[in-house]
Amino acid sequence: MKKVILIIIPIILIIAIGAVAGFLFLTRNPYMGKYKIINVYNDGTETTELELKYQNKFVYIYHFNTDDCKEYTFGKYTIKGNKLLLKTHYMDGDVTETFYLKDNKICRKENCKNYLTFQKVSSLSEVEKNIIKQDKDDFIKEQQELELEEEQEKTLKNAEKEYKSIKESEKEAFNKITATTYKSYLNNSNKLVLLSNTCKYCEQAETILQKLNKDYNLKIDYIETSHLSAQDIETITKSSEDFNNGFGTPTLIAIKNGKVVDILEGITDTKGYVDFLKENKYIK
Repeated sequence: MKKVILIIIPIILIIAIGAVAGFLFLTRNPYMGKYKIINVYNDGTETTELELKYQNKFVYIYHFNTDDCKEYTFGKYTIKGNKLLLKTHYMDGDVTETFYLKDNKICRKENCKNYLTFQKVSSLSEVEKNIIKQDKDDFIKEQQELELEEEQEKTLKNAEKEYKSIKESEKEAFNKITATTYKSYLNNSNKLVLLSNTCKYCEQAETILQKLNKDYNLKIDYIETSHLSAQDIETITKSSEDFNNGFGTPTLIAIKNGKVVDILEGITDTKGYVDFLKENKYIK
């Protein structure tokens, strides 16, 4: 009975996969793909791209080579006969633009004889294809940078909120040390050292870490960087390759067996510090 089941299961999986693939093939819009218009003027080249995707989604990109700014428009498309309707949602309402389909072209005018005619990327030269690929890679990079900035902004707001909510009774003071003591830690110690001064984010970091210092009995050491001598600064910068270009504040340093194994520069929130402490096995 087990052998029969083992034979039947792969057959069912193959049939299911085939059915899905067949459905996707039959329902695939033949106009899906990337299209492009290139117009050359005396002062530069104007490039407009249109990509029709699955689930009736589209992205419309406009770019002029003398201007680094690209304009992106996203929305849903519908095909009715030879008409392509691009619907975009704005804050003040929806806007629908009408284009016309003919062969491998998408046109502004029904006769497809005007200059605003999108050519399918498959019919473009390799150079033009590479340009589109580069544009897409740039767009993905820009989106990732934007997401990172938004995440950092969210972290800053969280840190400030936490800083204001922490009470004195919830904190445990750091053990203040000198650069000479720090140097001795580089022999064979397991330590957490915070570099800080009087900056706004330093104050927030100190408060959040003082609470964690008490919650987890971390025994964090502290170096006030405002009055360090040139020799003291050299001692710290030589302790890690991460400090080859100097160091900023606040910076939390993880030392294991006398070696700097990790650093966390700048302000973060409680979650960020807890993640750092867990990654470096100071807490579980």
